[in-house]
Amino acid sequence: MIATFIKRALGLWLMVLLPALSYAEVPSGHYANHFGQPGTDIWDLSGVYDETENDASFNFTIVQDDKGKISGQGTATGSEEGIDIELDSTISGSIKSIGEVARAVLKMKLVGTATDGFQVVDIKGKIKFTLDVDRLSGLLIGIAEGKLCVKGGGCEAVNEAVQF
Repeated sequence: MIATFIKRALGLWLMVLLPALSYAEVPSGHYANHFGQPGTDIWDLSGVYDETENDASFNFTIVQDDKGKISGQGTATGSEEGIDIELDSTISGSIKSIGEVARAVLKMKLVGTATDGFQVVDIKGKIKFTLDVDRLSGLLIGIAEGKLCVKGGGCEAVNEAVQF
């Protein structure tokens, strides 16, 4: 019985003393992470993108968070055959790695107007971009699919190759 009491007292004593004697501190020093293995590239699409093609200009800003979620906004303006177009856009999407391929899927909602100088019509549209990152050039290459609709004038499908 005394032996049991001594064992319990010793166990209690160890449980009280050990936490008081042990401690941990915040790590200090310099650490480096090396991403030299194939397939470990980190892509951040955040930035301002300006594209001009013929009589059209596209300007949009993308912000990417640390989990790959993308948001942004932009504008597009252009003129063709005497019709001036102004569009505002909101962008949402994500970038993910599938094996060694980094794929971005962006959804763009467009709202704006078109005018011939006399009449103004509303334009709405949705375009989905499916883009792969080309490792050598750093360009986003893929397809754009969706449609643009002119109030009172119908809709037109968008299905073309794109790169940024």
